[in-house]
Amino acid sequence: MAPINDKHKHGDYSSIDVLDRSGYQVAHWSGHVAPDDLGKMLNHLGVTTTMP
Repeated sequence: MAPINDKHKHGDYSSIDVLDRSGYQVAHWSGHVAPDDLGKMLNHLGVTTTMP
């Protein structure tokens, strides 16, 4: 059961984790963001992140 905080107007936090090829977490972000902006952030990470 998760209590709902009626005073919090921004809803739940979103979270992004970036993993390397070995599965280790190399970056993390969390915060409040609109769903379409979260998609833009994920797209940017996918386009700009390269793995040797």
